[in-house]
Amino acid sequence: MKTFFLTLFGLLGAIAAFNLLVDPARHWRGAPDSISLSWGEGDCWEFSNPDERLFRRLHLQKAERPHLVLMGSSRLLYTSGHEFKDSVNVFNASLSQASAEDFLALWQLLRNEAKVPKKLILVVDPWIFNSGHRTFFWKTNEHLVRQFEGQKGKSDGLGFLLRKQSDLVDLISFETLKTAYFSLRAGTMAASGRMLNPQSPDWGKKDCFRPDGGVNLSNEKLRPLTTQAIREIAKQYAAGTPYGLENWKVDDSSLASLSALIKQAKQLGVEVLVVAFPYHPLVLEILAHRKGYSPIVPQYRDALAHLQPSYCDVLDPQTAGCTENDFMDASHLLPSCVEKVIGHCAKKAGWRDVLKQ
Repeated sequence: MKTFFLTLFGLLGAIAAFNLLVDPARHWRGAPDSISLSWGEGDCWEFSNPDERLFRRLHLQKAERPHLVLMGSSRLLYTSGHEFKDSVNVFNASLSQASAEDFLALWQLLRNEAKVPKKLILVVDPWIFNSGHRTFFWKTNEHLVRQFEGQKGKSDGLGFLLRKQSDLVDLISFETLKTAYFSLRAGTMAASGRMLNPQSPDWGKKDCFRPDGGVNLSNEKLRPLTTQAIREIAKQYAAGTPYGLENWKVDDSSLASLSALIKQAKQLGVEVLVVAFPYHPLVLEILAHRKGYSPIVPQYRDALAHLQPSYCDVLDPQTAGCTENDFMDASHLLPSCVEKVIGHCAKKAGWRDVLKQ
């Protein structure tokens, strides 16, 4: 028994040391205060080793106050930049693998910087409501999340104890270990990159951030796939482990936090639009008949309706006039379809004043 406990504690100690050393969300090491960002006409920031949360925070701090803010995951990042009138200042604040905490941090940052927009589009993906799915990257901006929660009136003493317990669990958890390993393997440990323009030799070879926060995709990713190829990708995705949907159970805490965000925004005069983004039709079809996954879509829709009864439901891409060939994979759309989805929902909400058509 003694040998067992020595082995167990030794293993936990090794995991904690590795997680602390790599610290993929810069939760324990902290993050630098600045990145040199200065866009010229047509420039685009190519992110080679990004701390995306840090980059987004510093980018938003440098941006002018937007009229319209988009918040979502990587599924919303690939906006074309052509959906809205040129006179409308739009900022796409979306983040890869976005969580409810990411939305709270971004919203609090907008408040702190006196950049609260007139309109806010929230694309809330199903994994954001899943208590069986945890992410750690948001902890780069944990101070903003805690500031928002303080305004909600959460007890400081209780909040402190819960945070300490959460920190300990994160430090020795397998999920943090897995995230740290893949971050180290991919080299995504620094907030670095370089500015490109259409005259640069590497233009179009890598994804890059535009000044409005949206992402220009590489030429390779923009290359259309055949319908059959996309269907095979969708089948494998739905039959495997769809991102963030394993061990599904609606997280009341995330639902309450997002409800509080929307309530606060409306009190400040912000028009809010909640959107359910499309998945490939085969994904929805397979999940509807798969054991353990069939309740997801109905419960996801119920959660969105709780946030906003008049939310814009575009889970089925045909609702916005998109087809199978508008997908890059099972869940990511080409910019042309993202434009259709946002345009469809903005029209439904009566926001024609910001749209080009």
